[in-house]
Amino acid sequence: SYNLKYDYSTPTPLTNAPTGSNQLTTLDVSVHYYPLGNSRWRPFFKYGLGLTGMSFTDFNGAKKTVSTMSMPVGIGVKYWWNEKIAVHADLIDNIVFGADGVKSQNNWGLTFGMTYALGNNRNLRPTNFWPYTPSGSR
Repeated sequence: SYNLKYDYSTPTPLTNAPTGSNQLTTLDVSVHYYPLGNSRWRPFFKYGLGLTGMSFTDFNGAKKTVSTMSMPVGIGVKYWWNEKIAVHADLIDNIVFGADGVKSQNNWGLTFGMTYALGNNRNLRPTNFWPYTPSGSR
């Protein structure tokens, strides 16, 4: 019989473990859709397109730089505290599409922020408007 002993206190390091710094840079443009229009509580949907640059060291020790498309999608809510100040929170999944041997990634983010509206009158802010009427009359 054999007596096998395992030492779990010291993990065995990977021989080809990547070292160095990794960087993910994202630049995107998003649009918001507010289904309730100019209400005090404004839930919204967010969608966009962008570019993402990744710089990292792979398991062979080679430095790689990859640029690819990304797509931020998310949901959120904005609350108008008064006519000038609003607070908002949103949950975003920035989907980075795979390229050059790099798999697709999901980068989740939870964001909180504040809006300060410039101008004098809340009623002058843009609202939903559809100028075409099927009957031809207004």
